[in-house]
Amino acid sequence: MGIVEIFRKCFYLKYRETILLNKNLVIADTISLFASSFFAQFYYLTVAAGSALIDSILTAAVEWTIDTPIFFALFYLDNRKFYIENDGGRLKTDIVHQLGLFGACDVMYVVIKVFLQYQLLAQIKGIQPYEASLISSLIAWGVYLIIINVTMKAARIFSRAELVWYYTLVLVIALANSIIFFSNLNLNPFLDQPVINISAASALFAAILVVTRKYMRGLLRLRGTFFLLMVGISFWFSAEMTWTYYLFVLHNPNPFPSPADALWLIGYGFLIAALYNVSVDTTKATTTLSTTRPVSRKIERNKYVMFATWGGVGLAIVLSYIYISEIQGGATTYDLSFAISVAYPLLDAIILVPTVLSIWTLRRASPEFTHWVLLGAFVILNALGDIGFAYSEIINPQVASKQEWIWDTFFNSSYLCMAAALLWYNRFSLPALIAVSP
Repeated sequence: MGIVEIFRKCFYLKYRETILLNKNLVIADTISLFASSFFAQFYYLTVAAGSALIDSILTAAVEWTIDTPIFFALFYLDNRKFYIENDGGRLKTDIVHQLGLFGACDVMYVVIKVFLQYQLLAQIKGIQPYEASLISSLIAWGVYLIIINVTMKAARIFSRAELVWYYTLVLVIALANSIIFFSNLNLNPFLDQPVINISAASALFAAILVVTRKYMRGLLRLRGTFFLLMVGISFWFSAEMTWTYYLFVLHNPNPFPSPADALWLIGYGFLIAALYNVSVDTTKATTTLSTTRPVSRKIERNKYVMFATWGGVGLAIVLSYIYISEIQGGATTYDLSFAISVAYPLLDAIILVPTVLSIWTLRRASPEFTHWVLLGAFVILNALGDIGFAYSEIINPQVASKQEWIWDTFFNSSYLCMAAALLWYNRFSLPALIAVSP
């Protein structure tokens, strides 16, 4: 048996649907990319008379109208034998189904595409419209391809009610971040913080709802995951409100360090403890389902991996932070501000390790574990926002202040993922736990 045949039987046939999906997306997107870039150049220099926003919106519309028909033509060619042999009405049903799956993802794509193209045209002198269109499309594609593949996976394993929940989350994140994006058309982040406050409040509400329901059913443990999450989110919500007070009441555009930092740092302690519980819980569940080896040995092994990774990642963060500070400033001032600045990415690394281990341990693609995955998304997005903000402040504080909206979208999305994780648990997982409890 040749290598090609082995690859076909072991990989291609198993993942055929996913491979064809991404192949068709890449072909359709590549064609629409060049066509929309040509349109962006022509329209901006002739009809739009330099209107960056109008050019960005119409370019996204042109790209979508070219991309979508090409994708479905390729989709039909890949499956024409099936549709010829079966009822032709099935093709229409499948196309409508695919459009429904793509709908929420398309909203996310258009928001990112339009905003990035506008910012490139408005803020970078000398950039050509076709260049702005190409760059914004490529960045938006990266996000879109991840979301659409997750969506296709979700469509196969989620029930109808769970799919509605999933689509709602994607749309809420897209719409909430669009407020942050388009309130920053002129780099004026006035609406960023109120949006983040609402998202943090929704996460806190969801945590209180879960804890209250578990308490009423006699299932609450004071050192349990959900109680610790509620306390940690309470501190973070208080920190967000304190930060808002400094911004809008005291008119301090950069309140650092402040009491808000103390609240965030305290909250990390509870969240780290909660995520450690998650890593133990998911390891127990998947080990019991997949192997007969003792659960305790698997958990103990994960502990050693966790501690070793913490040490390595923490050392790398501290050393890189000091190194970049020395290069940029000539000398590093080891004061309270420096300690707090280092503490954020360091704590993010600590909270990230058990999260990654938990997700890695989840071998079953089951809605039963969806709330853990969403919780992991909360940690990862928040860590990316913290680390990006911290290092951008070191490298160029002047530019970082204008790019704060970028990291705000990560923070906002992380809170919404936390709210979704807890609401998902309350809606789909907790009732099953209550049903089997004595």
